[in-house]
Amino acid sequence: QVSGLPWLSEALPQIGEVWMKSRGAPPQPWELEQLVHMPRCRVCKKVPATLVCKRSKYAGYCSEACRDKDTEHINSWQCGQVGATALVAAYMHKAGGCVPYTTRVSEEAIPDSLFDCGWQDFVKFAALATDQTDFLKLPSLAQQSIIDALSFPLIAMEGLYHASRPIERLSRRQNLKVHVLGAYGSTLADPGKYEEWLHRVGSQCAHLDVHFVGPEVLLSGDGDHVESSVKMPVSDSCKSRDRTLTLHFHRCKIADFIDEEISASSSPPAFRVAYSPAFGKVPAGHPEDSWSDVLERLAKLQDAVPLIVSERTNEDIYQDRLRARACGFKTLVKPMNSKFPSPLVLYDEVRPPEENPLGLLIWNMALAVFEARSIEEPESEDSESDAGEEEETDEARKEKDDEKTDDKVNNVTGPTPTVPEDFVVGEQVLVQRCQSATVSGLRTGGYPESVEVRHGDGSRRHYLPGELEHLRPMKAASTSSTSTPIKFEALTQTPPLLSLKGPYSFDGQTFQDEPYCAEANPESFIVSLSVRCTGGKGFRSPLTCRDEKPSSGYLFYADNDDRWAFWIGDGVYWTGVRGPKVSLDKWTLLQGAFNASTKEASFHVDGLCVGTRAGADFVANRQRPLRIGAGRSEEPVARYFFHGDVRDVIIHEIVKDQDLPENA
Repeated sequence: QVSGLPWLSEALPQIGEVWMKSRGAPPQPWELEQLVHMPRCRVCKKVPATLVCKRSKYAGYCSEACRDKDTEHINSWQCGQVGATALVAAYMHKAGGCVPYTTRVSEEAIPDSLFDCGWQDFVKFAALATDQTDFLKLPSLAQQSIIDALSFPLIAMEGLYHASRPIERLSRRQNLKVHVLGAYGSTLADPGKYEEWLHRVGSQCAHLDVHFVGPEVLLSGDGDHVESSVKMPVSDSCKSRDRTLTLHFHRCKIADFIDEEISASSSPPAFRVAYSPAFGKVPAGHPEDSWSDVLERLAKLQDAVPLIVSERTNEDIYQDRLRARACGFKTLVKPMNSKFPSPLVLYDEVRPPEENPLGLLIWNMALAVFEARSIEEPESEDSESDAGEEEETDEARKEKDDEKTDDKVNNVTGPTPTVPEDFVVGEQVLVQRCQSATVSGLRTGGYPESVEVRHGDGSRRHYLPGELEHLRPMKAASTSSTSTPIKFEALTQTPPLLSLKGPYSFDGQTFQDEPYCAEANPESFIVSLSVRCTGGKGFRSPLTCRDEKPSSGYLFYADNDDRWAFWIGDGVYWTGVRGPKVSLDKWTLLQGAFNASTKEASFHVDGLCVGTRAGADFVANRQRPLRIGAGRSEEPVARYFFHGDVRDVIIHEIVKDQDLPENA
């Protein structure tokens, strides 16, 4: 009865009435939350989705027709990994935890190569096994459950290593104390996994105390602060060295725990960890913002204790850094992808491709390390001493020296790329002169200067433009401010396909949808509009006409660096051209073009060509509205609201036998 109705405004009230009649009481808060967030069909977005993907058992569909239509999803590696995650979760639930495993205790410093190569080297270094069976001989489900457990202690050690504070150096005392802040669910599962820290400490350390703090710590008992401690059984290797592991659980507000630690004059921990905290999930000062107060209190301590943060997406770790800096922290290690992510994933049903190109939530995917900034230190970005960045600078310098002396390696296509826009999404590239890969994103997530590539095994990683080379010549994007102005003489001889005079005014909360029409979505086109941006932050779209699955259509942005951008969907992902800086309160003419006969996209600002993309593909939007004043036209709930005015939206078609004028 309610399938296809607007969920919150029409369907949910009807369900509430039936619920009251059948149960005699309204839904409990947790039941109402599930009803509000009912799963949507992956294809048509209808609610509820009553059928599941046959492979992953996770994605939902409203009908057999929609499920059969979504062949792209069922054949994707994301679908396979989500399905594997479901199997591992079911196994762990029935078994009461992950597969028992053993790792050897080491007295020597952890080799640098381990943090460069990740899991492959760790498995060998730690002699990872279970029941005398080598890890590599275990079934896949067993391997994934073990790797998931170990990803929690290892990402913390990885962060300490990149902050030049390796765990063996921090543990040059008899007792090592660690605070895990905001502990919940996966953090607390299989708590024996944190014994791994005890395996990597120096010979002087004998006792490890791990404190799990947060309101979601599951403890019975009344009161605002409930505590419990347990001495964990340890491996024979630790027993022979008289090492002990004690876990302390604190169900309380994190800020209250910090205050009690201060009042009791407790010694500070060696390091603090926050797993998937999402500091920036809600705005600072919001009633549900529980982290700003915590971060500010920690920053005031100025105790030089590193705070390692892990997240499930690059966008989250980038937002964490912004919030940490605002609360008084400096960055020891800038946001980076971890070498020790969990293999367990879920679909990201919230973030659009701009914020999460993978479309997955991957536990311990990304990390950053922070430290309270001293009063004397300035807050500017340039003042931060970043260990990881210094290492990259040394590597870059060495690479430049190698390029000068090594005449055996030929430059594939001329000058080394210097900005992400020197590449095109879908292009084949050479990674560090030794491995081919495919460009999958530009300036994504928390990496505004990087190129994201997809390796042959499906993994993705960010690289600086100088670390990549074109495998075949590409026409570079032009950024010259003296480019030839676009000429419309040939096009304006015939009427435009669509013309919307306007003007339209937007305050960052409003938008206007024009119903779908074929005239707004030709295969080969020039879209023109005049805009005046008055402010705002992040991505702001004055015009979007796009769809997802597959990525199709076109859009314009004032992006998160306050630069104009034009994007098109190629059926797989998004490619585009960036333009100049946004000039606030100034009318600007934006013109985006795609010529199907030459397979070239171009972007013009105030009549000047600011960039082109050769060898591009384009798939037209076939069902979504033309959205003015905001983005994400594939969803009824808009995002990326524009601040300012829009007028004179004009769309011309480029017919197949009509080439664009030069530089168009």
